[in-house]
Amino acid sequence: MRDNSAFSSGPALAGWVLTVLLAVGGFVFVHGNRANIPLGDEILWLPYITGEQRVTLQWLWSQHNDHRLLIPRLLYIGLWHLRPHSFKLAMYFGFVCLVLATVVMLVVSMRLRSKPSYFDCLFPLLFLNPGNAENFLSGYNSVCNILTVTAVVALIGLVMVDGELQSRLARFFAIGTVVCLPVITGTGTLLALPASIALAYAGVLAFRKGAVNSRPAAASLWAAGLVVLAIVALHAVTGNRQQVPHSSVKHMVLNALKVLTMSFGPFLQEQKQYWPYCFVLVATVGIVTLCFSIEKFRKEPQERVRLTMLWAIVFGLVVAAAVIGYSRTYLGIDAGLQTRYSLLWAPLLCCLYLAMSIAGSAAWAEFSQFVLFLAVAASFGMSSEVGWTWRDQRNAYFDTIAAGVRMGWTQSDLVDATRERKFVYPDPAFFDEFFQRLRAAGLAPFDQSLSTGAGRPRTAFGSGEASLRGNVDACAYDGTGYRITGWAVCDAATPGFVTLVLDGQAVVGTSERQSRADVEQAVGVSEAGFLLVAPPRVEGKRLVLHARCGNALQDQALPGTFTCSSRPR
Repeated sequence: MRDNSAFSSGPALAGWVLTVLLAVGGFVFVHGNRANIPLGDEILWLPYITGEQRVTLQWLWSQHNDHRLLIPRLLYIGLWHLRPHSFKLAMYFGFVCLVLATVVMLVVSMRLRSKPSYFDCLFPLLFLNPGNAENFLSGYNSVCNILTVTAVVALIGLVMVDGELQSRLARFFAIGTVVCLPVITGTGTLLALPASIALAYAGVLAFRKGAVNSRPAAASLWAAGLVVLAIVALHAVTGNRQQVPHSSVKHMVLNALKVLTMSFGPFLQEQKQYWPYCFVLVATVGIVTLCFSIEKFRKEPQERVRLTMLWAIVFGLVVAAAVIGYSRTYLGIDAGLQTRYSLLWAPLLCCLYLAMSIAGSAAWAEFSQFVLFLAVAASFGMSSEVGWTWRDQRNAYFDTIAAGVRMGWTQSDLVDATRERKFVYPDPAFFDEFFQRLRAAGLAPFDQSLSTGAGRPRTAFGSGEASLRGNVDACAYDGTGYRITGWAVCDAATPGFVTLVLDGQAVVGTSERQSRADVEQAVGVSEAGFLLVAPPRVEGKRLVLHARCGNALQDQALPGTFTCSSRPR
Protein backbone atom coordinates (compact mmCIF):
# COMPACT_ATOMS: atom_id res chain seq x y z
CA MET A 1 0.00 0.00 0.00
CA ARG A 2 1.06 3.60 -0.57
CA ASP A 3 2.44 5.41 2.45
CA ASN A 4 0.50 8.64 2.90
CA SER A 5 2.39 9.72 6.03
CA ALA A 6 4.28 12.31 4.02
CA PHE A 7 1.04 14.20 3.58
CA SER A 8 -1.29 13.16 6.39
CA SER A 9 0.82 12.83 9.55
CA GLY A 10 1.11 15.57 12.14
CA PRO A 11 4.65 16.71 11.20
CA ALA A 12 3.74 16.73 7.50
CA LEU A 13 0.57 18.71 8.09
CA ALA A 14 2.54 21.23 10.14
CA GLY A 15 4.86 21.88 7.18
CA TRP A 16 2.07 22.10 4.61
CA VAL A 17 -0.23 24.24 6.75
CA LEU A 18 2.60 26.66 7.56
CA THR A 19 3.48 26.84 3.87
CA VAL A 20 -0.12 27.64 2.91
CA LEU A 21 -0.48 30.28 5.64
CA LEU A 22 2.80 32.01 4.74
CA ALA A 23 2.00 31.79 1.01
CA VAL A 24 -1.40 33.43 1.46
CA GLY A 25 0.09 36.03 3.77
CA GLY A 26 2.89 36.63 1.28
CA PHE A 27 0.52 37.26 -1.63
CA VAL A 28 -1.43 39.72 0.54
CA PHE A 29 1.89 41.35 1.43
CA VAL A 30 2.83 41.70 -2.25
CA HIS A 31 -0.64 43.02 -3.11
CA GLY A 32 -0.23 45.69 -0.43
CA ASN A 33 2.87 47.04 -2.14
CA ARG A 34 1.82 50.33 -3.74
CA ALA A 35 5.25 51.19 -5.16
CA ASN A 36 4.41 50.30 -8.75
CA ILE A 37 7.64 51.79 -10.00
CA PRO A 38 11.05 50.40 -10.99
CA LEU A 39 13.66 50.63 -8.25
CA GLY A 40 17.43 50.24 -8.21
CA ASP A 41 19.00 48.35 -11.12
CA GLU A 42 15.57 47.78 -12.64
CA ILE A 43 15.58 51.41 -13.79
CA LEU A 44 18.24 50.56 -16.39
CA TRP A 45 15.79 48.23 -18.18
CA LEU A 46 13.10 50.89 -18.55
CA PRO A 47 14.06 52.00 -22.11
CA TYR A 48 13.73 48.40 -23.33
CA ILE A 49 10.22 47.82 -22.02
CA THR A 50 8.93 51.20 -23.22
CA GLY A 51 10.29 50.54 -26.73
CA GLU A 52 12.82 53.40 -26.74
CA GLN A 53 15.64 50.89 -27.18
CA ARG A 54 15.54 47.71 -29.25
CA VAL A 55 16.02 44.39 -27.48
CA THR A 56 19.09 42.91 -29.15
CA LEU A 57 21.29 39.91 -28.46
CA GLN A 58 24.12 42.32 -27.73
CA TRP A 59 22.12 43.96 -24.94
CA LEU A 60 20.84 40.64 -23.58
CA TRP A 61 24.42 39.37 -23.25
CA SER A 62 25.92 42.68 -22.11
CA GLN A 63 27.62 42.82 -18.75
CA HIS A 64 25.86 44.29 -15.71
CA ASN A 65 28.41 44.70 -12.92
CA ASP A 66 29.72 41.11 -12.69
CA HIS A 67 26.58 39.49 -14.10
CA ARG A 68 25.30 38.17 -17.41
CA LEU A 69 21.54 38.58 -17.14
CA LEU A 70 20.39 37.05 -20.43
CA ILE A 71 17.56 34.92 -19.00
CA PRO A 72 16.37 37.51 -16.41
CA ARG A 73 16.17 40.20 -19.10
CA LEU A 74 14.15 37.99 -21.43
CA LEU A 75 11.87 36.94 -18.59
CA TYR A 76 11.40 40.50 -17.33
CA ILE A 77 10.42 41.80 -20.77
CA GLY A 78 8.10 38.84 -21.30
CA LEU A 79 6.33 39.44 -17.98
CA TRP A 80 6.01 43.15 -18.76
CA HIS A 81 4.24 42.46 -22.05
CA LEU A 82 1.81 40.12 -20.30
CA ARG A 83 0.60 43.05 -18.23
CA PRO A 84 1.88 46.40 -19.55
CA HIS A 85 1.93 49.50 -17.38
CA SER A 86 2.52 47.42 -14.23
CA PHE A 87 5.79 46.49 -12.58
CA LYS A 88 4.09 44.17 -10.11
CA LEU A 89 3.65 41.05 -12.22
CA ALA A 90 7.35 40.26 -11.87
CA MET A 91 6.93 40.59 -8.09
CA TYR A 92 4.11 38.03 -8.06
CA PHE A 93 6.25 35.79 -10.26
CA GLY A 94 9.10 35.99 -7.75
CA PHE A 95 6.90 35.02 -4.84
CA VAL A 96 5.35 32.11 -6.79
CA CYS A 97 8.89 30.82 -7.39
CA LEU A 98 9.58 30.95 -3.65
CA VAL A 99 6.40 28.98 -2.93
CA LEU A 100 7.47 26.33 -5.45
CA ALA A 101 10.96 26.19 -3.93
CA THR A 102 9.41 25.62 -0.50
CA VAL A 103 7.24 22.78 -1.80
CA VAL A 104 10.24 21.12 -3.48
CA MET A 105 12.32 21.26 -0.30
CA LEU A 106 9.50 19.85 1.83
CA VAL A 107 8.96 16.89 -0.52
CA VAL A 108 12.69 16.19 -0.91
CA SER A 109 13.35 16.30 2.83
CA MET A 110 10.47 13.92 3.54
CA ARG A 111 11.69 11.46 0.91
CA LEU A 112 15.28 11.48 2.09
CA ARG A 113 14.29 10.83 5.68
CA SER A 114 11.47 8.45 4.70
CA LYS A 115 9.25 10.34 7.09
CA PRO A 116 8.25 13.95 7.74
CA SER A 117 9.55 16.02 10.62
CA TYR A 118 8.36 19.14 12.40
CA PHE A 119 11.80 20.59 11.72
CA ASP A 120 10.99 20.68 7.98
CA CYS A 121 9.07 23.86 8.81
CA LEU A 122 12.52 25.42 8.41
CA PHE A 123 11.91 25.68 4.65
CA PRO A 124 8.74 27.85 4.62
CA LEU A 125 10.27 29.99 7.37
CA LEU A 126 13.35 30.54 5.20
CA PHE A 127 11.78 31.16 1.81
CA LEU A 128 8.39 32.73 2.59
CA ASN A 129 9.51 35.21 5.22
CA PRO A 130 8.28 38.79 4.54
CA GLY A 131 11.80 39.82 5.51
CA ASN A 132 12.79 38.87 1.96
CA ALA A 133 10.77 41.85 0.68
CA GLU A 134 13.80 43.45 -0.97
CA ASN A 135 13.90 40.43 -3.29
CA PHE A 136 10.28 39.63 -4.08
CA LEU A 137 9.03 43.25 -4.05
CA SER A 138 11.51 44.10 -6.80
CA GLY A 139 10.97 42.97 -10.36
CA TYR A 140 14.74 42.99 -10.92
CA ASN A 141 15.53 40.87 -7.87
CA SER A 142 12.62 38.54 -8.63
CA VAL A 143 13.92 37.58 -12.08
CA CYS A 144 17.57 37.58 -10.94
CA ASN A 145 18.09 36.56 -7.31
CA ILE A 146 14.89 34.57 -6.81
CA LEU A 147 15.30 32.82 -10.17
CA THR A 148 18.83 31.83 -9.12
CA VAL A 149 17.57 30.40 -5.84
CA THR A 150 14.73 28.55 -7.58
CA ALA A 151 17.13 27.01 -10.10
CA VAL A 152 19.47 25.86 -7.30
CA VAL A 153 16.57 24.35 -5.34
CA ALA A 154 15.32 22.60 -8.50
CA LEU A 155 18.79 21.13 -9.05
CA ILE A 156 18.93 19.94 -5.44
CA GLY A 157 15.49 18.36 -5.77
CA LEU A 158 16.37 16.51 -9.00
CA VAL A 159 19.57 15.04 -7.60
CA MET A 160 18.05 14.15 -4.24
CA VAL A 161 15.09 12.35 -5.83
CA ASP A 162 17.17 10.50 -8.46
CA GLY A 163 20.48 10.04 -6.68
CA GLU A 164 22.50 8.86 -9.67
CA LEU A 165 20.48 10.72 -12.36
CA GLN A 166 19.52 7.47 -14.09
CA SER A 167 16.21 8.87 -15.32
CA ARG A 168 16.49 10.67 -18.66
CA LEU A 169 14.01 13.30 -17.56
CA ALA A 170 15.85 14.06 -14.30
CA ARG A 171 19.17 14.14 -16.15
CA PHE A 172 17.79 16.46 -18.84
CA PHE A 173 16.43 18.99 -16.37
CA ALA A 174 19.53 18.82 -14.15
CA ILE A 175 21.77 19.52 -17.14
CA GLY A 176 19.47 22.32 -18.34
CA THR A 177 19.45 23.95 -14.92
CA VAL A 178 23.24 23.90 -14.54
CA VAL A 179 23.76 25.26 -18.06
CA CYS A 180 21.30 28.12 -17.43
CA LEU A 181 22.81 29.22 -14.10
CA PRO A 182 25.75 31.21 -15.62
CA VAL A 183 23.34 33.38 -17.65
CA ILE A 184 21.04 34.14 -14.72
CA THR A 185 23.39 35.93 -12.29
CA GLY A 186 27.03 36.11 -11.28
CA THR A 187 26.21 34.02 -8.22
CA GLY A 188 24.69 31.49 -10.59
CA THR A 189 28.00 31.36 -12.46
CA LEU A 190 29.92 30.62 -9.28
CA LEU A 191 27.43 27.89 -8.40
CA ALA A 192 27.37 26.39 -11.90
CA LEU A 193 31.08 25.58 -11.91
CA PRO A 194 31.15 23.21 -8.89
CA ALA A 195 27.68 21.89 -9.79
CA SER A 196 28.92 20.95 -13.28
CA ILE A 197 31.85 19.14 -11.66
CA ALA A 198 29.36 17.18 -9.55
CA LEU A 199 27.47 16.25 -12.72
CA ALA A 200 30.71 15.23 -14.40
CA TYR A 201 31.47 12.99 -11.42
CA ALA A 202 28.01 11.44 -11.80
CA GLY A 203 28.97 10.81 -15.43
CA VAL A 204 32.15 9.04 -14.34
CA LEU A 205 30.16 6.73 -12.06
CA ALA A 206 27.65 6.05 -14.83
CA PHE A 207 30.46 5.26 -17.28
CA ARG A 208 32.07 2.79 -14.86
CA LYS A 209 28.85 0.80 -14.67
CA GLY A 210 29.32 -0.17 -18.29
CA ALA A 211 25.61 -0.63 -18.98
CA VAL A 212 24.21 -0.04 -22.47
CA ASN A 213 22.57 3.29 -21.61
CA SER A 214 25.20 4.47 -19.16
CA ARG A 215 27.73 5.76 -21.68
CA PRO A 216 25.36 8.18 -23.46
CA ALA A 217 24.24 9.35 -20.02
CA ALA A 218 27.84 9.91 -18.99
CA ALA A 219 28.58 11.77 -22.22
CA SER A 220 25.63 14.13 -21.70
CA LEU A 221 26.75 14.91 -18.14
CA TRP A 222 30.29 15.62 -19.29
CA ALA A 223 28.99 17.78 -22.13
CA ALA A 224 27.08 19.88 -19.59
CA GLY A 225 30.33 20.63 -17.80
CA LEU A 226 32.00 21.64 -21.05
CA VAL A 227 29.11 23.96 -21.96
CA VAL A 228 29.32 25.66 -18.54
CA LEU A 229 33.08 26.10 -18.97
CA ALA A 230 32.51 27.58 -22.45
CA ILE A 231 29.93 30.08 -21.13
CA VAL A 232 32.23 31.11 -18.28
CA ALA A 233 35.15 31.47 -20.70
CA LEU A 234 33.01 33.61 -23.03
CA HIS A 235 32.00 35.69 -20.03
CA ALA A 236 35.65 36.25 -19.12
CA VAL A 237 36.77 37.03 -22.68
CA THR A 238 33.99 39.52 -23.46
CA GLY A 239 33.74 41.04 -19.98
CA ASN A 240 35.14 44.26 -18.61
CA ARG A 241 37.18 43.77 -15.48
CA GLN A 242 35.95 46.24 -12.88
CA GLN A 243 38.43 48.06 -10.73
CA VAL A 244 37.62 47.45 -7.06
CA PRO A 245 38.70 50.15 -4.56
CA HIS A 246 41.27 48.93 -2.09
CA SER A 247 39.96 47.56 1.19
CA SER A 248 41.44 45.94 4.27
CA VAL A 249 41.89 42.15 3.97
CA LYS A 250 40.50 41.77 7.48
CA HIS A 251 37.31 43.61 6.53
CA MET A 252 37.01 41.56 3.33
CA VAL A 253 37.13 38.32 5.32
CA LEU A 254 34.65 39.63 7.88
CA ASN A 255 32.21 40.70 5.17
CA ALA A 256 32.48 37.29 3.50
CA LEU A 257 31.62 35.61 6.81
CA LYS A 258 28.73 38.03 7.33
CA VAL A 259 27.30 37.08 3.93
CA LEU A 260 27.27 33.41 4.98
CA THR A 261 25.46 34.21 8.22
CA MET A 262 22.74 36.13 6.35
CA SER A 263 21.30 32.71 5.47
CA PHE A 264 19.63 32.80 8.92
CA GLY A 265 17.50 35.79 7.97
CA PRO A 266 17.41 39.51 7.09
CA PHE A 267 17.19 40.42 10.79
CA LEU A 268 21.01 40.47 10.93
CA GLN A 269 21.04 43.75 9.02
CA GLU A 270 19.45 45.41 12.04
CA GLN A 271 20.67 43.08 14.80
CA LYS A 272 24.34 43.08 13.78
CA GLN A 273 25.55 41.89 17.17
CA TYR A 274 24.20 38.38 16.49
CA TRP A 275 26.17 37.62 13.34
CA PRO A 276 29.23 36.08 15.11
CA TYR A 277 26.96 33.63 16.95
CA CYS A 278 25.22 32.71 13.71
CA PHE A 279 28.58 32.13 12.04
CA VAL A 280 29.79 29.87 14.86
CA LEU A 281 26.55 27.89 14.57
CA VAL A 282 26.67 27.41 10.79
CA ALA A 283 30.41 26.67 10.84
CA THR A 284 30.08 24.08 13.61
CA VAL A 285 27.14 22.34 11.98
CA GLY A 286 28.89 22.47 8.61
CA ILE A 287 32.20 21.01 9.80
CA VAL A 288 30.62 18.17 11.77
CA THR A 289 28.23 17.34 8.92
CA LEU A 290 31.16 17.37 6.47
CA CYS A 291 32.96 14.78 8.60
CA PHE A 292 29.87 12.55 8.58
CA SER A 293 29.52 13.10 4.82
CA ILE A 294 33.10 12.01 4.12
CA GLU A 295 32.54 8.81 6.07
CA LYS A 296 29.23 8.18 4.28
CA PHE A 297 30.86 8.90 0.91
CA ARG A 298 33.51 6.26 1.63
CA LYS A 299 31.14 3.53 2.81
CA GLU A 300 28.01 3.96 0.64
CA PRO A 301 28.70 4.59 -3.08
CA GLN A 302 24.98 5.04 -3.86
CA GLU A 303 24.99 8.31 -1.90
CA ARG A 304 28.08 9.80 -3.51
CA VAL A 305 26.33 11.84 -6.21
CA ARG A 306 23.85 13.32 -3.73
CA LEU A 307 26.55 14.31 -1.27
CA THR A 308 28.83 15.63 -4.02
CA MET A 309 26.08 17.90 -5.35
CA LEU A 310 25.12 19.22 -1.90
CA TRP A 311 28.70 20.06 -0.98
CA ALA A 312 29.38 21.48 -4.46
CA ILE A 313 26.57 24.00 -3.87
CA VAL A 314 27.87 24.76 -0.37
CA PHE A 315 31.34 25.33 -1.83
CA GLY A 316 29.93 27.59 -4.55
CA LEU A 317 28.09 29.70 -1.96
CA VAL A 318 31.24 30.02 0.14
CA VAL A 319 33.18 31.18 -2.92
CA ALA A 320 30.40 33.62 -3.84
CA ALA A 321 30.52 35.04 -0.30
CA ALA A 322 34.28 35.49 -0.64
CA VAL A 323 33.79 37.32 -3.95
CA ILE A 324 31.28 39.69 -2.33
CA GLY A 325 33.68 40.26 0.55
CA TYR A 326 36.37 41.19 -1.95
CA SER A 327 34.25 43.34 -4.27
CA ARG A 328 31.84 45.06 -1.85
CA THR A 329 33.88 45.83 1.26
CA TYR A 330 34.67 49.31 -0.04
CA LEU A 331 30.99 50.11 0.65
CA GLY A 332 31.53 49.62 4.39
CA ILE A 333 32.43 47.11 7.09
CA ASP A 334 28.84 45.81 7.11
CA ALA A 335 28.48 45.49 3.33
CA GLY A 336 27.94 41.75 3.80
CA LEU A 337 24.81 42.28 5.91
CA GLN A 338 22.45 43.16 3.08
CA THR A 339 18.90 41.80 3.25
CA ARG A 340 18.96 40.58 -0.37
CA TYR A 341 21.79 38.17 0.50
CA SER A 342 19.58 36.34 2.97
CA LEU A 343 17.51 34.62 0.30
CA LEU A 344 20.46 33.99 -2.01
CA TRP A 345 22.31 32.11 0.75
CA ALA A 346 19.26 30.28 2.14
CA PRO A 347 20.24 27.17 0.07
CA LEU A 348 23.32 26.92 2.30
CA LEU A 349 21.19 25.93 5.28
CA CYS A 350 19.05 23.71 3.04
CA CYS A 351 22.10 21.78 1.82
CA LEU A 352 23.41 21.28 5.36
CA TYR A 353 19.97 20.19 6.54
CA LEU A 354 19.66 17.57 3.75
CA ALA A 355 23.26 16.40 4.16
CA MET A 356 22.47 15.64 7.82
CA SER A 357 19.56 13.43 6.72
CA ILE A 358 21.82 11.51 4.32
CA ALA A 359 25.09 11.23 6.20
CA GLY A 360 24.57 12.01 9.87
CA SER A 361 23.73 9.58 12.61
CA ALA A 362 20.07 9.65 13.63
CA ALA A 363 20.90 11.49 16.84
CA TRP A 364 23.15 14.10 15.19
CA ALA A 365 20.74 14.66 12.32
CA GLU A 366 17.82 15.26 14.63
CA PHE A 367 19.78 17.51 16.99
CA SER A 368 21.46 19.64 14.32
CA GLN A 369 18.24 20.01 12.30
CA PHE A 370 16.46 21.10 15.45
CA VAL A 371 19.15 23.69 16.17
CA LEU A 372 18.92 25.15 12.64
CA PHE A 373 15.12 25.18 12.78
CA LEU A 374 15.17 26.85 16.21
CA ALA A 375 17.58 29.58 15.07
CA VAL A 376 15.49 30.43 11.99
CA ALA A 377 12.18 30.21 13.86
CA ALA A 378 13.43 32.42 16.71
CA SER A 379 14.49 35.15 14.27
CA PHE A 380 11.41 34.91 12.02
CA GLY A 381 9.60 37.79 13.73
CA MET A 382 12.62 40.11 13.63
CA SER A 383 13.23 39.28 9.97
CA SER A 384 9.57 39.89 9.14
CA GLU A 385 9.76 43.32 10.74
CA VAL A 386 12.68 44.20 8.46
CA GLY A 387 10.54 43.32 5.43
CA TRP A 388 7.51 45.28 6.61
CA THR A 389 9.71 48.32 7.24
CA TRP A 390 11.28 48.00 3.79
CA ARG A 391 7.85 47.83 2.11
CA ASP A 392 6.42 50.70 4.17
CA GLN A 393 9.37 52.94 3.28
CA ARG A 394 8.93 52.25 -0.44
CA ASN A 395 5.19 52.79 -0.19
CA ALA A 396 5.74 56.11 1.58
CA TYR A 397 8.21 57.18 -1.13
CA PHE A 398 5.82 56.26 -3.93
CA ASP A 399 2.84 57.92 -2.24
CA THR A 400 4.77 61.15 -1.84
CA ILE A 401 6.07 61.12 -5.41
CA ALA A 402 2.59 60.32 -6.79
CA ALA A 403 1.06 63.11 -4.70
CA GLY A 404 3.80 65.46 -5.88
CA VAL A 405 2.97 64.67 -9.50
CA ARG A 406 -0.72 65.36 -8.90
CA MET A 407 0.10 68.61 -7.12
CA GLY A 408 2.33 69.98 -9.83
CA TRP A 409 5.90 69.31 -8.72
CA THR A 410 8.55 70.23 -11.23
CA GLN A 411 10.95 67.68 -12.71
CA SER A 412 13.76 68.89 -10.47
CA ASP A 413 11.47 68.54 -7.43
CA LEU A 414 10.89 64.87 -8.29
CA VAL A 415 14.61 64.27 -8.75
CA ASP A 416 15.52 65.97 -5.46
CA ALA A 417 12.90 64.00 -3.55
CA THR A 418 14.12 60.70 -5.02
CA ARG A 419 17.71 61.49 -4.13
CA GLU A 420 16.57 62.02 -0.56
CA ARG A 421 15.93 58.26 -0.36
CA LYS A 422 19.59 57.54 -1.18
CA PHE A 423 18.82 54.90 -3.81
CA VAL A 424 21.49 53.05 -5.80
CA TYR A 425 22.07 55.82 -8.34
CA PRO A 426 22.54 59.27 -6.74
CA ASP A 427 23.22 61.02 -10.06
CA PRO A 428 20.59 63.77 -10.64
CA ALA A 429 20.91 63.47 -14.43
CA PHE A 430 20.11 59.76 -14.19
CA PHE A 431 16.88 60.36 -12.27
CA ASP A 432 15.95 63.29 -14.51
CA GLU A 433 16.06 60.92 -17.49
CA PHE A 434 14.21 58.28 -15.45
CA PHE A 435 11.22 60.54 -14.74
CA GLN A 436 11.18 61.81 -18.30
CA ARG A 437 10.81 58.22 -19.53
CA LEU A 438 8.06 57.43 -17.03
CA ARG A 439 6.18 60.60 -18.01
CA ALA A 440 6.53 59.97 -21.75
CA ALA A 441 5.28 56.39 -21.39
CA GLY A 442 2.43 57.36 -19.08
CA LEU A 443 3.66 54.97 -16.37
CA ALA A 444 3.13 55.36 -12.64
CA PRO A 445 3.21 57.84 -11.02
CA PHE A 446 2.22 59.65 -14.25
CA ASP A 447 -0.51 57.13 -15.12
CA GLN A 448 -3.70 59.17 -15.39
CA SER A 449 -5.84 56.14 -14.52
CA LEU A 450 -4.32 56.21 -11.03
CA SER A 451 -5.47 59.77 -10.35
CA THR A 452 -7.41 60.19 -7.12
CA GLY A 453 -9.46 62.99 -8.59
CA ALA A 454 -7.65 65.60 -6.56
CA GLY A 455 -6.83 68.62 -8.57
CA ARG A 456 -7.56 72.18 -9.32
CA PRO A 457 -11.29 72.51 -10.05
CA ARG A 458 -12.56 74.71 -12.80
CA THR A 459 -14.62 77.55 -11.39
CA ALA A 460 -16.76 80.10 -13.19
CA PHE A 461 -15.58 83.69 -13.19
CA GLY A 462 -17.60 86.11 -11.18
CA SER A 463 -17.62 88.43 -8.19
CA GLY A 464 -18.52 87.25 -4.73
CA GLU A 465 -15.97 87.55 -1.99
CA ALA A 466 -15.86 85.29 1.04
CA SER A 467 -13.70 85.55 4.12
CA LEU A 468 -10.85 83.00 4.12
CA ARG A 469 -9.96 81.46 7.45
CA GLY A 470 -7.67 78.57 8.27
CA ASN A 471 -4.55 77.26 9.93
CA VAL A 472 -1.46 75.20 9.17
CA ASP A 473 -1.33 72.42 11.76
CA ALA A 474 1.86 70.59 10.78
CA CYS A 475 4.64 70.34 8.23
CA ALA A 476 6.30 66.94 8.66
CA TYR A 477 9.13 65.45 6.63
CA ASP A 478 8.42 61.84 5.54
CA GLY A 479 11.81 60.96 4.08
CA THR A 480 10.94 62.16 0.57
CA GLY A 481 9.05 65.44 0.93
CA TYR A 482 7.04 67.56 3.37
CA ARG A 483 3.42 66.76 4.22
CA ILE A 484 1.62 69.98 5.15
CA THR A 485 -1.74 69.59 6.86
CA GLY A 486 -4.27 72.07 8.17
CA TRP A 487 -7.72 73.46 7.45
CA ALA A 488 -9.27 76.29 5.44
CA VAL A 489 -12.84 77.57 5.03
CA CYS A 490 -14.51 80.36 3.09
CA ASP A 491 -17.28 81.49 5.42
CA ALA A 492 -19.51 78.38 5.34
CA ALA A 493 -17.86 76.55 2.43
CA THR A 494 -14.58 74.94 1.47
CA PRO A 495 -12.22 76.79 -0.88
CA GLY A 496 -11.84 75.56 -4.42
CA PHE A 497 -8.20 74.69 -3.88
CA VAL A 498 -5.25 75.49 -1.63
CA THR A 499 -1.82 76.24 -3.06
CA LEU A 500 1.62 76.61 -1.50
CA VAL A 501 3.51 79.77 -2.48
CA LEU A 502 7.23 80.47 -2.13
CA ASP A 503 8.70 83.81 -3.22
CA GLY A 504 5.52 84.65 -5.12
CA GLN A 505 5.53 81.42 -7.12
CA ALA A 506 3.27 78.41 -6.58
CA VAL A 507 5.37 75.44 -5.45
CA VAL A 508 2.40 73.08 -5.06
CA GLY A 509 -0.47 73.85 -7.40
CA THR A 510 -3.28 71.94 -5.73
CA SER A 511 -4.23 70.12 -2.55
CA GLU A 512 -6.17 67.05 -1.45
CA ARG A 513 -9.18 67.47 0.80
CA GLN A 514 -9.46 65.71 4.13
CA SER A 515 -12.24 65.29 6.65
CA ARG A 516 -11.84 67.35 9.82
CA ALA A 517 -14.48 66.52 12.43
CA ASP A 518 -13.21 69.23 14.80
CA VAL A 519 -13.56 71.98 12.17
CA GLU A 520 -16.94 70.68 11.05
CA GLN A 521 -18.19 70.80 14.63
CA ALA A 522 -16.87 74.34 15.11
CA VAL A 523 -17.88 76.05 11.84
CA GLY A 524 -20.20 73.52 10.19
CA VAL A 525 -18.04 72.87 7.11
CA SER A 526 -17.25 69.28 6.11
CA GLU A 527 -13.98 68.28 4.46
CA ALA A 528 -12.33 71.51 5.50
CA GLY A 529 -8.95 69.81 5.97
CA PHE A 530 -6.25 69.87 3.33
CA LEU A 531 -3.05 67.98 2.54
CA LEU A 532 -0.23 69.49 0.52
CA VAL A 533 2.90 67.49 -0.35
CA ALA A 534 5.85 69.81 -0.87
CA PRO A 535 9.29 69.04 -2.34
CA PRO A 536 12.48 69.14 -0.20
CA ARG A 537 13.48 72.60 -1.48
CA VAL A 538 10.92 74.32 0.78
CA GLU A 539 13.01 73.43 3.84
CA GLY A 540 13.60 76.44 6.10
CA LYS A 541 11.85 78.85 3.70
CA ARG A 542 9.01 81.26 4.58
CA LEU A 543 5.88 79.81 3.02
CA VAL A 544 2.39 81.19 2.40
CA LEU A 545 -0.86 79.38 1.64
CA HIS A 546 -3.26 80.77 -0.95
CA ALA A 547 -6.82 79.69 -1.60
CA ARG A 548 -9.67 80.77 -3.86
CA CYS A 549 -13.13 81.18 -2.45
CA GLY A 550 -16.22 80.58 -4.54
CA ASN A 551 -16.21 82.38 -7.90
CA ALA A 552 -13.64 84.97 -6.92
CA LEU A 553 -11.23 86.04 -9.63
CA GLN A 554 -8.22 86.12 -7.34
CA ASP A 555 -6.71 83.96 -4.63
CA GLN A 556 -6.58 85.05 -1.00
CA ALA A 557 -3.68 84.41 1.33
CA LEU A 558 -4.04 82.89 4.76
CA PRO A 559 -2.71 85.39 7.30
CA GLY A 560 0.91 84.91 8.33
CA THR A 561 3.69 82.68 7.11
CA PHE A 562 5.11 79.38 8.30
CA THR A 563 8.34 77.42 7.95
CA CYS A 564 9.00 73.70 7.51
CA SER A 565 11.75 72.71 9.95
CA SER A 566 15.02 71.14 8.89
CA ARG A 567 14.89 67.46 8.08
CA PRO A 568 17.17 64.96 9.86
CA ARG A 569 20.54 64.38 8.18
